[in-house]
Amino acid sequence: MSGAGSPRYMAPEILSGRPYNIKADVYSFAIVLWEILSGQTPFGFVRERRHLVNFVVNENGRPDIPDSFPDSIKSMLVRSFDECITKRPEMVSVLECIKDVLKTNSRNSDMLSNSYLNRRRSFDSMRNLMADLGGSQRSPRRTIPDTVFQNDKSVLSATSPHSRQRNKSIH
Repeated sequence: MSGAGSPRYMAPEILSGRPYNIKADVYSFAIVLWEILSGQTPFGFVRERRHLVNFVVNENGRPDIPDSFPDSIKSMLVRSFDECITKRPEMVSVLECIKDVLKTNSRNSDMLSNSYLNRRRSFDSMRNLMADLGGSQRSPRRTIPDTVFQNDKSVLSATSPHSRQRNKSIH
């Protein structure tokens, strides 16, 4: 780990130049998760790095966790934001917490099971391997609906299966 990255997402030990370990990534992931769930920029009120360092390192400032978050997510975020890296959870615990919340709130929770995810990955891997060996077409990723990018052609990646088809009509 290099300590490179955006300061808003860095753990306090990285911002202050102290030794750190993989638990710094737990903190950073928690900041990203908080941003996704809240729709806000972490420490958006801070304009200079020195103010951010002072707030996060010296004042132990952390994002406010809305009451609307599920209790287990709130608890996990608080633990992940702990200034003491040994008190932060393991990433596997963070993943389990997120999966539990998704299962609780999902109509089709069996799709989040490890066995389903592993089968799905295996199915896609085999299909893509067959395509690479000259078999059928590669499995398209359908995580983002095509309509999301229909008006913004600049977002399309030249390497994605969907963009290769579209790029023929764009150029």
